[in-house]
Order: sequence, then structure tokens, then C-alpha cells
Amino acid sequence: MTKKRFAIWAFIPFLAVVGSIPRCTEPTDMAPRISREDLKARLDDPSLVILDVQTHVHWKESAVKIKGAIRENPVDSVIWSKRYPKGKTIALY
Repeated sequence: MTKKRFAIWAFIPFLAVVGSIPRCTEPTDMAPRISREDLKARLDDPSLVILDVQTHVHWKESAVKIKGAIRENPVDSVIWSKRYPKGKTIALY
């Protein structure tokens, strides 16, 4: 068997595995969404925590930031996600 033929046959099981992984194709498959208006109405709600998870470059260049939002590094989500109570509504932007 030639190397090229072997590479093709070895790649087929990989495609089968990758093809079986579920994907989020619609926003409804992900976390619930909140409209800008609903978020604005809840800004003073103590049960709401707003996290700004923009990358550092985008955050630094952003002219608009939500007052009271807590800046978190999106790369470190496993670490900082433990800081916030489970009973609160967490809004990420």
C-alpha cells in the first residue's frame, strides 16, 4: 500500500469521529440571550453580575463600556467562573 493510499484510509475514521461531534449551530443552542433593553432595565438589580469578557485588545480599544461591569480575561474563564455565586444571573459581553 502506498503512503498516499494509506493516508487517505487513515483519514476516513478521523472524519467519522469529527462528524459525530455535536455543534452549536443556532444561538438557541447556547446560553440564553438578553436584549440590550432588558439588560439596561436590570442594571441596578443586585442579582445581576455583568462581566466584560472582551479580549484585552478589544477592551482597551472599546469606547463604550457598561458601567459596573467587571473585566475578566476570557482565556481564564475556568478560574474566574468559580468566583461568582450560582444564584446570580451572569451576563457576559
